[in-house]
Amino acid sequence: MNRREMLVRGGAAAATLGLAHFPLGWMARADGGKQHVLVFTRSQGFEHSVVKRGKNNELSLAERIVTGLGKKHGFEVTCTKDGREFLPETISKYDAFLFETTMDLTKEGGDNNPPMPPEGKKALLKAIADGKGFVGCHCASDTFHSPGARDQNQDSEHMDPYIAMLGGEFIVHGSQQKALMRVVDGEFPGAQGLKDFKLLEEWYALKNFAPDLHVILVQQTEGMNRWGGDWMYNRPDFPATWARMHHKGRVFYTSMGHREDVWESARFQQLLLGGLSWALGNVQADVTPNLEQVAAHAREVPAEWTDLFNGKDLTGWKTHPADKAHWEVKDGAIVGSGPYPGHLFTERDDYENFHFRIEAKISDQGNSGQYFRVKFGPAYPKGYEAQINSTHPDEQKTGSLWGFVRVKKMLVKPDEWFTQEVRAEGDHIQIFVNGKKTVDYKDPKNTYTKGHLALQMHGPTKEGVETTVMFRKVQIKELPPSKNTAR
Repeated sequence: MNRREMLVRGGAAAATLGLAHFPLGWMARADGGKQHVLVFTRSQGFEHSVVKRGKNNELSLAERIVTGLGKKHGFEVTCTKDGREFLPETISKYDAFLFETTMDLTKEGGDNNPPMPPEGKKALLKAIADGKGFVGCHCASDTFHSPGARDQNQDSEHMDPYIAMLGGEFIVHGSQQKALMRVVDGEFPGAQGLKDFKLLEEWYALKNFAPDLHVILVQQTEGMNRWGGDWMYNRPDFPATWARMHHKGRVFYTSMGHREDVWESARFQQLLLGGLSWALGNVQADVTPNLEQVAAHAREVPAEWTDLFNGKDLTGWKTHPADKAHWEVKDGAIVGSGPYPGHLFTERDDYENFHFRIEAKISDQGNSGQYFRVKFGPAYPKGYEAQINSTHPDEQKTGSLWGFVRVKKMLVKPDEWFTQEVRAEGDHIQIFVNGKKTVDYKDPKNTYTKGHLALQMHGPTKEGVETTVMFRKVQIKELPPSKNTAR
């Protein structure tokens, strides 16, 4: 099949699916001229169902939708999976490019369509830099990856030029789930009148954000499943839809677009039309960079946490010589028991800003704690404590910041495993129990700034009931030091 046979013109395609009338979604060119958009859906890696064509090369769902939008609103659409279209003499006729693609498009493989020629990628990037528009959907960020570690941001010198143009890069995704999209620019074309919304989607964890992003939608990670196979969402909020200028070209990207029902929704199509209108230069918008204002910690990429417990012994931990609490490792868990109070401290004493996560189980009427920024000492040392207590007489239950913020409701039953996470950054302390935030507190005195991490064994109740506490996972993810910290 030659290149011409692989191009399918918009005029021969099906009409759009299920688009409600949104007057602010599309804006035509002021002079009434017809514009031409190239939709490119080649998959050198995984091929998403929304871009998979039929047995007889019928257009995919995404292609049919964009083609239908063009037919409805008066712009021409060409759909192709043939990378040979990307030559300077052929792409010059297009006003904008829309990508839902995967991996290195200059290489063979994947859906077995012809790759871009070696000069094709350079021709595309030059065309955008010279003023043509670009719209990326979902896996457009899973295209032309930067060299280097997956879970690290790359500097500008080591970032792939396509990623530098797009403004962000895919890392990994977890299971499909509902998540909240926060609308931070309700004036951008296609987003007028749009309010915060929840959506079931395959959400991408992203990195390598361009500092000049104008963010439109922010991915809120609180409330998402962030454990097990969904660890990549255990991070601060980050951009999900944005616009930016790439030299003279206008670039729009949204991480949405995996699911068929997302593509078919009026909301997505409205946003897509707005992004296309802006990328084509038909409408003006304020794209002042706002990344630091709306997602200041977005560059904190998800990573495999550092295990502080090896599952075998107490390497890396120590007790105070005066403590008599009994600690042992049994069946892959740290177990504290007996009639005496005490703490198991990390060898390190300089933990400052971090995520500190444990999986624990506490006995009926038992009392324990997840200490942080704590001084090495006997009995009950100085430091913050995330309480572990289901049925002990102390009214401060699991999820409390002991002595600062009280949680009086029993959130976990005794003798059941649960996850508790502390996020400490400067004077700001947050605690999460099984993914639910229980504490969001700023300590006006910033009482404890640095120290050990520790696990507590509390003494018995007045009635003599002893504690048995178990920890089967203890992990840390360190954050940058506070600005006023001496180096």
